[in-house]
Amino acid sequence: MDNRDDTDDRDDDEVNFDEEPKDAREGAMDDSDDTDNTDDEVVGDDNETEGAQEEFMDDEEATEYEQQIPSMEFQTLEDAEKFYDSYAKAKGFSVRRRDLRRSRRGVAIGRTMVCSREGTRDKMHIDKEGRTRQHRKMTRHSCKASYTVRFDRDKKMWVVSKFERKHSHRCCNEKETQFLRSHRNVSEGDKALAIGMRRSGIKQRNIVQFMKNKVGGYENLGYTPKDLDNAVQQSRTVDDNLIGDVNRTLGYLQSKHTSDAGSFFKYTTNDEGELGNLFWSDSTSRADYHFFGDVLAFDACYKRNKYNRPFVMMVGVSHHHRNIIYGFSQLDNETIPNYVWLLNTFLECMNSKMPTSLITDGDKSMRGAIATVLVGVPHRLCIWHIETNATTAIHNKEFVSAFTYLAKARISIEEFERRWEHLISQHGLSANKWLQDLYADKLLWAEAYLKDIYFGGLQSTSRCESCNHWINGYVGTQYSLQRFFRPLMKHWRGCVSRRCRMIIILGTRGWSASMPFALGKCKLKVSTLIVHLLSSSLN
Repeated sequence: MDNRDDTDDRDDDEVNFDEEPKDAREGAMDDSDDTDNTDDEVVGDDNETEGAQEEFMDDEEATEYEQQIPSMEFQTLEDAEKFYDSYAKAKGFSVRRRDLRRSRRGVAIGRTMVCSREGTRDKMHIDKEGRTRQHRKMTRHSCKASYTVRFDRDKKMWVVSKFERKHSHRCCNEKETQFLRSHRNVSEGDKALAIGMRRSGIKQRNIVQFMKNKVGGYENLGYTPKDLDNAVQQSRTVDDNLIGDVNRTLGYLQSKHTSDAGSFFKYTTNDEGELGNLFWSDSTSRADYHFFGDVLAFDACYKRNKYNRPFVMMVGVSHHHRNIIYGFSQLDNETIPNYVWLLNTFLECMNSKMPTSLITDGDKSMRGAIATVLVGVPHRLCIWHIETNATTAIHNKEFVSAFTYLAKARISIEEFERRWEHLISQHGLSANKWLQDLYADKLLWAEAYLKDIYFGGLQSTSRCESCNHWINGYVGTQYSLQRFFRPLMKHWRGCVSRRCRMIIILGTRGWSASMPFALGKCKLKVSTLIVHLLSSSLN
C-alpha cells in the first residue's frame, strides 16, 4: 500500500519505507496459516493500564468526530493511535497497524491504521496442498476504512493526512465490540492476580470463573479465557529448555539448603549430562523420621511433569496419627536401579536408620529394590490397590466384597486358609491366573499373616494418596521442575506450621477424661443394676 501522499514536506533523505518487525507481526496474526494478510500488527496486543478503558468514546462522540478527524493534530504518534483505537471501539470495528514509515535515520514519520477486515486472504493459504484441517472463517472483506497520520516538521505535530470512514461490512454493536481482537485487553492487575493464583495451584478454568464473578459476568470481562491464559503463559520466567529449568531448580534447592543447613538433597545425571534422579528432604522431616520413622509408605504419583518423569513421596505417621512427609523424589523412570538409588539415598539422608515396616502399591520395580536394600524389613502391599485390581480382574461384586473382608480379617492362619479355599470353590475361580498369583503373595497382604507386625494401623498407602491429592495441583504434563518445587515448598512449610500449632494446643490445654456416649449409657445401666442388687440384699 503506497502512502507517498503523506510525506509532502520530507527531505530527500527521508524516503525509506519500513514495515513492522516480523516477529511482532507474526504474534498478531488473526488466522494462523489461513491469515488474510501477514504484514500487519493488531492494535491492543500490548496490555494497557486499567484506567485506559475509561478513555474510550461512545458512538455519538465518534460520529461527531468524523467531520473533524481529517484536520486533527496530535502531540505524539501514540496519541494518534490511541484516538483511532477509541474511535474504532465506539463504531464497532477492530483495527490493525498497517504501515509504519521511517526516515533513513530510523525516525518514525508516518503511520497507517486500517480496519481488521481490510485486504483479502492470501491465495497461497487458500490453495495450500496437503491441508490437514478446514479453512477458518473468512475475516477479510476488502474493507477500505483507514486512517493515516504523518509528522509535520513545521508544526512539530502529528497530523491526519488521510481518513476513510466507510466500511464494506456490518460493524458490531456495543455488546459484540468487547470481543474484537484489538479491544480485548488483560489489565496488569488481572494478569498479576492470575499469575499468583496459578502459582498457588489453582486451575485455569477456576481462575477465569473467579475473574468473571469479580466483574459481574463475562460481558464485563473485556477479554476471553484464552487471552488470560496467553497473558499468564507469556509472563512465565521459566525457560522451556530442560537444561535452564534444571539449573534454576538446583539453584533454588541450593538456596534452601543455605537457609536450612540440616536439609538434604542429592541428584544424578545421565550420560548426556541431563538430570536423572533427584531427592530432597529438610531438617524438620529428618528429625521427624528420627522420632517417628517406624512405618514408611511410598507411592509413585500417577501424574508426571512435562518431562514425563514420576514423582515419589516418602510418608509416615506421627504420634497424633497425622501425615508426615519424610522426603520426595523425582525419578528418571520407574526401574529397579532407580528405586535402589532412591532407597539408598533415603537411608543416607536418615543416617542409615531402617524403617520398622513398609507399605507400597505393589510396583514390581519397587519390590525388587526393597528386596535388595531393605532386607528383612516387613513389607505389605496396599489393600486398596489390591481391591481395585480385584474389581477389574474379577467381575463379581459378591466375590470382591467377601475377598476384601477376608483380606482384612484378623484371624488365625488356619482359619484364613480354610475360608480362602471355600471362597474360591464357592465362586468357581480355582483356575483364575490372577487369583493364583495373588495367593502366592499372601504374606504381603493377608492380615492373618501380618497381624503381629506393627504397621501403625495402616493397611494401605492412603497416606500417600491423600498427599497426592494436593500434589496433583502442582504436577502435570504442563509443569516444569521450577513451577513444581516452589509451591511444593510453600505447602510443606504450611504442613509443618499446622503441626506445630497442634502441638502447642495439645500442650497448653487441660485434659479431661471422656467416654463414648454408648459406653457411658451402658456404664450407667450397669451401675444402676448393681446398686439395686445391693439394696435388695441389704433388705
